[in-house]
Amino acid sequence: MGSPRLTEDELKLTLYAYTEIGRSKSFSDSHHQVQWLSEVLNLLPIHSPDERPDNSGFRTPDGVASRVRAFKLIDENRNPRKLTSYRKVWNRYEDDWDALRADVRDLLSEYGVTVAESPEVLDEIARRENLWEKMHQDGGPTEMEPSHLRDLGIYGGGAGIWRDMQLTEQLSSDGCGVTVSVLHTGQSYPDDLSEIELIYHYPNTDRAGRRDQNEIEATKNAKRFGVPIFVILYADESEKMRDVYLGRVIDWNDETSEFLIRYGADRQRLDAEASTTVVQPQKSFELTGNRSSDMRKQKARPGQSTFRFEVFQRYGPECAICSVDVKPMLEAAHVRDKQQNGSDDPRNGLVLCRNHHGAFDQGLFAIEPETHRISVAEGFTRNELGIESRTLSPVRNRPHQEALRWHWDEWTEEHKS
Repeated sequence: MGSPRLTEDELKLTLYAYTEIGRSKSFSDSHHQVQWLSEVLNLLPIHSPDERPDNSGFRTPDGVASRVRAFKLIDENRNPRKLTSYRKVWNRYEDDWDALRADVRDLLSEYGVTVAESPEVLDEIARRENLWEKMHQDGGPTEMEPSHLRDLGIYGGGAGIWRDMQLTEQLSSDGCGVTVSVLHTGQSYPDDLSEIELIYHYPNTDRAGRRDQNEIEATKNAKRFGVPIFVILYADESEKMRDVYLGRVIDWNDETSEFLIRYGADRQRLDAEASTTVVQPQKSFELTGNRSSDMRKQKARPGQSTFRFEVFQRYGPECAICSVDVKPMLEAAHVRDKQQNGSDDPRNGLVLCRNHHGAFDQGLFAIEPETHRISVAEGFTRNELGIESRTLSPVRNRPHQEALRWHWDEWTEEHKS
């Protein structure tokens, strides 16, 4: 029995492998990206055991390489009639390769598949682990001299993102390399930085060429390849010194131009979180959560950066009450407030502008849980509160009904006439 035809999901993975190899480049069944694809297709639970000829003959590197070459034929405008299904997938992504990468990322997350990295990536991971040990031997990783970090190759100077292109360019077919470190200056939006995580904003400078975009892609590559990065912060005791942490890029949001990066001492947890994306199978909703007392001056409470990131990712970067979409004016609001033991589940959140966040917390309006109609407290009008819609209007999605019900019941009890 021969192997079954590739499904649409398998074709997406095959096209992804072709783009990662580098269009127009030659390759064989020994290429690490072909080996990766063979391993992934074997692990995916798409085909039942009855459809597989045997464990050793299913989606072999040799067979996979021939499928990858089919996309090369299409790319070179040599399109045999038998490649209709390949052409369909090619047409979908030809003008948006980022969408292909995002779909593949979500696909692997959905199936819960993890695979071994290429030998080159494994070598780079080992190099960074050795650098981490070297910093400890040198008296770090806190209170380190910036010049020493430069000598180690962890930091390259004034840029917020350091890629070390001499060492990392060959790891990615896009020529952007893989980010080695990010420097957080402390100048941030609220909730950007906590003891264990930070929201890192995409660079947006007037530097020549594609340097900003290349640094963004290099940081995405750190996530794609499962490579740890160094998070560099200004030391608390001296602005001339730097504290360094080993971290992981957890996810990114192109709508808000932000990365979610987690760092800290719990390496096992970091590695586990980095093996998946923030987009995961739906968890059961939790309205309440443990309040953390582990707070530090000038830093957000642990988990708040993740809450903000996931709320913006879920609802989009626009106030759900008015039309404000200026990012510095937008905040992630809890429906059941943290002071009331509300959880950091994004379904217990909303994107609101600062004015409407304050008005919501002050009980000046509430949202009816079934109809999402906005009710205003007695003594106020919609115009006075700047409420432009009669119903809740986020860009997409709605909060969990249980969260809205809790807030509504509390609000109506308080505002009984």
